[in-house]
Formats: sequence, C-alpha cells, structure tokens
Amino acid sequence: TMAKLLYKNENGDVKEIPINPDKSILEMLEEAGIDYPFSCMAGACSTCKITVNKGKEKLALDKFGTPLMPVEDHEFLTCVCGIEQAIAKDPDVVIEIEKAKE
Repeated sequence: TMAKLLYKNENGDVKEIPINPDKSILEMLEEAGIDYPFSCMAGACSTCKITVNKGKEKLALDKFGTPLMPVEDHEFLTCVCGIEQAIAKDPDVVIEIEKAKE
C-alpha cells in the first residue's frame, strides 16, 4: 500500500488521489478528474495554491527544481510540488489538502 493523498473539495467531500511520484500534485489532481485552477505552471502566479491540513512536512515543495514564490506556511503551489518516491511508498503517511481560501 501507499501513502494517502486526500483532497477535500468546497462541499467538504474528501477524495483519495492516486499518487504518482513522477508528477506534480496539480497533475495528480487533474488525473483524478479534479478541475483545479492553474495558470503559469511555473510556481510564479499562485493560482494553483492549496492549503495543507496535514502532512506538509512530507511534501516535496520544490520537487521539480523550480524556485518558489513565498506562500503562507500552510500553503503550497501544486504545479511545482510533488511527493518523493520513498514517501509515496510509506503506508503510514497521510497528506490532507484542500483548495486555498481566496
């Protein structure tokens, strides 16, 4: 089994997102059928910002070597963040995310 990546939508419904360590969180959300907002895809505009409720320390915040624009402590940019292979394979890891409040 693998780590769990849980996404809570605006209605409070929680969906488990399949983890792919080669992809960004944004790509994983899109592959799971979640129409998540984005724009630049380069970690510059903050359109794709998300709030992390649990497990932020397990996220690879600049997995793709992109410089990060500053965001709040509990937020990150889905287009440049991912999950490392070792963490993805850890069944004890639970990461809970939701759309950042405007």
